[in-house]
Amino acid sequence: MNGTLQCMEYSAQGGCPDSAALLTVMRCMPLLFRYLRHRSRADGIGRLELDGPAALALRTLHRAGPLPAGDLARRLAVTAGNVTAMVDRLARDGYLRRTGDPADRRRSLIELTPAGQVAVQEMSARWRAAMRDAFSALSPEDMESLARILEQLTQQLPAPQGPVW
Repeated sequence: MNGTLQCMEYSAQGGCPDSAALLTVMRCMPLLFRYLRHRSRADGIGRLELDGPAALALRTLHRAGPLPAGDLARRLAVTAGNVTAMVDRLARDGYLRRTGDPADRRRSLIELTPAGQVAVQEMSARWRAAMRDAFSALSPEDMESLARILEQLTQQLPAPQGPVW
């Protein structure tokens, strides 16, 4: 019996952690992400001079709207000190600003500036272009199958703990 059939038989009994297919996925995922990261940086994200955590902070604020620093730190799974240093740098570069919190005058909110909004839109466009290029060899049917499988996988995963980048 070949390895794939053995794995299929074993899968019915609870999984096949060392199958050839799983090993292929484990080998290919980092290559895919490395390609996407390199391609998106080469296409212009690098010129924004944003590292992964800073880009994630901008995307988080874009989705959530203005947040207190503590809430942003929790969403990014970093310390308040890390967020303060990152926000200082992103504010200095014109991507973020601190504003008063109308609900609590003792604290401030962090929000995107118009330049921050543009940066998020640029990052999203570059990432989508890199994704389209990376997956261009797949037929529409294969892409739908991949999307369905990835959705199925992520639905059963526990919530991530710790940094998300």
